[in-house]
Amino acid sequence: MRVAHLLPNMVTGGRERMVAELCRHSYALGIEPALIFYDPDIGDAAQIACDAPVLAINRNSASFAKSLRSALGPFDLVHAQGHISAHYVRQSGHAGPSVATIHVGMERNWRWLYSIRQGLRAMDQLTAVSEPLAKLYSRIAGRTVELVANGISLELFAGHRAQPPQSNDSFRFVMLSRLHEVKGHRDAIAAMDSLVASGIKAELLIAGEGPMESELQNLAATRPHISLVGPVTDAPAFLSGHHAFLLCSKHEGMPLAVVEAMAVGLPVICADIKGITATTGSAALLVKGQRPMDLVGAMQRLTTDPHLWKGMSEHSLQQSLKFDVHKVAEQYAEIYERLLLKCRDVRSVLR
Repeated sequence: MRVAHLLPNMVTGGRERMVAELCRHSYALGIEPALIFYDPDIGDAAQIACDAPVLAINRNSASFAKSLRSALGPFDLVHAQGHISAHYVRQSGHAGPSVATIHVGMERNWRWLYSIRQGLRAMDQLTAVSEPLAKLYSRIAGRTVELVANGISLELFAGHRAQPPQSNDSFRFVMLSRLHEVKGHRDAIAAMDSLVASGIKAELLIAGEGPMESELQNLAATRPHISLVGPVTDAPAFLSGHHAFLLCSKHEGMPLAVVEAMAVGLPVICADIKGITATTGSAALLVKGQRPMDLVGAMQRLTTDPHLWKGMSEHSLQQSLKFDVHKVAEQYAEIYERLLLKCRDVRSVLR
């Protein structure tokens, strides 16, 4: 079975890491994956390595729809990664089986609601990575959206375990995400300023890349307790060297980095919003407000209570076991097979 994954590019992010994992596990299930990018101009940004052939098409080209239709033609099925990708599949006039996976909310795309709705309705199957997203897009598309949560290769994390801070250690918080304003890095830095000012020995390491990189570098330059470490290629080794994971996002679909953090036993402090809490369950300290000072109380609790750290670490490990990428790949393989069988049945009737 040949499956084309359509997405903008493979710049570091949860969606892109998930697609890479799907491709790696596809071959064992009899699936030959390929990646088709429609926004190939990514400058110097790092790309996630993926065991699949790549084709790049410029969506700004006047012949984009025709080129995309031609590129999708040889494949048995198209997997649109995101609601925008679904729109482009519909725009191309592709007539083969298709599934779209929703990774994020509408954010600033409400003005494109009609086009997005039409694109989603043109898909043969819709899935979403979290229950809140499934409910939202069920209303938008007027049809059922199946939940298929993201997953990670748990075996890669098995040999990596976060260790509690020792009495003389600086408590190391870590953030791993796109350097984008929606991730709340400014709030995290302001909270760290207050935490350190209160006399607690702590630091924040920010990993990732994105449009806020220059601004965050400037903020870190005057703060010895803040460090930017760039993109990360070995998440298990990197995350296990810290003491807690911090996520201050204003909204999320299903944050894969949180699952990776939990898989090494990191306690998690995060905003109390549906896209995150659906992932963490009870394995996190939830911050209900949207101000930096709302974070400080949770950070102080974790840095000063070793028993809390130990209990949260154990809860994180247990929660991460729910997100096994092998099961995710099998779920998608079943969806692909179901759609192909349905397509064959329709063609048989038409004959």
